[in-house]
Amino acid sequence: MFSTSMSNSREPPMNTIDLIRLSAGCWNSHTERLDHCLRDQDNPEKQYLFIQDDPFSDSGSGKVLPELIQYFQIPQYLLADIYRRSNGFFAFKESRGQNGQRESCYMWFRVLIKIITGRSSMSYHWQEMTFCCRWDSKNCSVLCLGVDASFKSCLQEKLHQIWPDIQGSQPGCLLVPLMEVLVIMFDQSVWLIRDLVRSAEKGRALSNRGLAHFTLLHEVTRHAIHSLETLNVAVDTLSSIQHQIASQSRRSQSMSWDAQDLAESIDKQFDLQVRMLRNLHLRAQSNKERLQNEIAYVFNMITKRDSQIMTRIGEAAKEDSGVMRTIAVVTMFFLPPTFISVGISNVNVKFLLIIRRLFSA
Repeated sequence: MFSTSMSNSREPPMNTIDLIRLSAGCWNSHTERLDHCLRDQDNPEKQYLFIQDDPFSDSGSGKVLPELIQYFQIPQYLLADIYRRSNGFFAFKESRGQNGQRESCYMWFRVLIKIITGRSSMSYHWQEMTFCCRWDSKNCSVLCLGVDASFKSCLQEKLHQIWPDIQGSQPGCLLVPLMEVLVIMFDQSVWLIRDLVRSAEKGRALSNRGLAHFTLLHEVTRHAIHSLETLNVAVDTLSSIQHQIASQSRRSQSMSWDAQDLAESIDKQFDLQVRMLRNLHLRAQSNKERLQNEIAYVFNMITKRDSQIMTRIGEAAKEDSGVMRTIAVVTMFFLPPTFISVGISNVNVKFLLIIRRLFSA
């Protein structure tokens, strides 16, 4: 469903923005002027705004448009390096009127997902996304930073599927479809790593398992560790959002039966999504453990192979030692007569020279 490489589609000019807006009961996608999207509307509106650049990421511009900061009340402290470098966060603010009724609320949260972009574990990219939600009595808007065209397409599909069951004016209504897309992305991330793990296990007997294979396994293990880490944070983030929205609903003093039913439906959807992320977390943990098991297996096989090679070298050296002993015995058997014959020959020569000198005198 999601492309495994970053989208090359061009963003609209900075004075316009891509969005999905609820109109006449249908969610429609189009491009609109930014100032028109952010102005207060007389008619209630629900909309998602999309920007491919995530200013919170290291590769992003690092700058958020002042209009967006103002409209979504983004705190300045969230723009600091400590939050920009984090693998996720969730923050919340609300305001209430004199009668204690909630007038507006703002949420900001960040999610990181590591996506393997092919069959090779060396190719991957980080999907770094930040979301800002604004809700008041008239409007609800969600700003999606760092998302590509496939994210927008999937969100629109999920809106058509989920919205009939959760349509309403509560803050969680727009967050449930968004979380469903994030669950799908995490599912893709975890199962791509699982496919690499399974490929390594199935090809166990097809190679001699050298340094290159060890490097591959360690790369996949690194991805699995990152997947586990980001899933941990995502579970905490989504659980915090669920708790905050449920807490808001419980504190509402004048809530109709229909509103209470809607709040329960939203909470059930969040609960399902949290459980799905926890299931994926277990799968990610399994991926990591299977990789560690595979690395241990390959290490033991290489150690066994090296031991067998050293044994054969020792046997060959033993055979060479036997040959050398044979040569030594043969040499010792034939060497003394040779020395004796040479010694006698030298004596005979000297004797003949003495006799010749005597007769010549």
